[in-house]
Amino acid sequence: MNILYVSDENYAMLTGISMLSLLDNNREESVSIYIFSLGITKDNKQKLQSICDSYEKKIFFIDADSYIEKLRNSNLNTYRGSYSAAVRFGISELLPESLDKVLYLDCDTLVVGNISTLYNYNLEEKTIGMCYDCIRNERKKRLQFSFNEPYFNSGILLIDINKWKSNQYEKIFLTKFDSIKDICYLPDQDGINILFKDGIYPLPFAANILSQTLFYNYDGNCLVYKQKTDYWYSKVEFEQGLENPMIYHFCGHSFIRPWYKNSKHPMKEKYDYYYYTSPWKDSVQKKFKWNITRYLQYITRGNFLPFLYLNAFMQRMFILGKYHV
Repeated sequence: MNILYVSDENYAMLTGISMLSLLDNNREESVSIYIFSLGITKDNKQKLQSICDSYEKKIFFIDADSYIEKLRNSNLNTYRGSYSAAVRFGISELLPESLDKVLYLDCDTLVVGNISTLYNYNLEEKTIGMCYDCIRNERKKRLQFSFNEPYFNSGILLIDINKWKSNQYEKIFLTKFDSIKDICYLPDQDGINILFKDGIYPLPFAANILSQTLFYNYDGNCLVYKQKTDYWYSKVEFEQGLENPMIYHFCGHSFIRPWYKNSKHPMKEKYDYYYYTSPWKDSVQKKFKWNITRYLQYITRGNFLPFLYLNAFMQRMFILGKYHV
């Protein structure tokens, strides 16, 4: 299995903990890890190397700083002042030519199961495998999607590199993004959904379990995020995924992300297991500064119907304010 991460110095620890969970739960698999490095220090590279050495797996650091200039020249939007999320579009340029497939993982992930079946998933004629995201209709309106179209999360990407190259996905992204940049809040993820929608194959729910899906049961998620089985998972797929999870993805601030000391995330204990067995175990976990929005979101979690409607209202107000739709 060829696994790809993109990391700068600030996210080296998160990348390492995700790697540690990956290797711990896939000990018998052949794994090679590639890291697109954006200024990772020698000390953190040594720590990342030590994780792979302890499992007798290979790791390759690929300097991706030069690719940032290419992204700047393409007039790409930054996300939180950084181009790092879009560096993965350089796989055809940065990865060895011998690779024909790669599984990209965001650094804010925790692998809790064997992912060989995911890696070997049949994408049929598609180029990219992705999981459905939780997205409300207000976001789809901004992106000029119909309400019945699916929208995918880019935290886990299973990529057929040969098709990626033959379909010229990198060139399409770099040349056509400028025409959609004004409607894209998440440049890389929104760009993939708009530009490559016909090339995306849906992956199972278990491959990218988002934190927000842990707030409620299936019906609660459908109510709060206005999900329907036409463009999201069925109740059976949802429940099977929770029973046999592969990867948790801590995007957003739901429950407060588990690397914070005061996190209430349901995966906090599991995350801390890998944190305290990692080379960063002596680092002090920071505390998250709660605000009224996060506090209301936390206390209204669960499946009590009035709370679900309150959460749905807060989601709508948040999106209207943030995305101006």
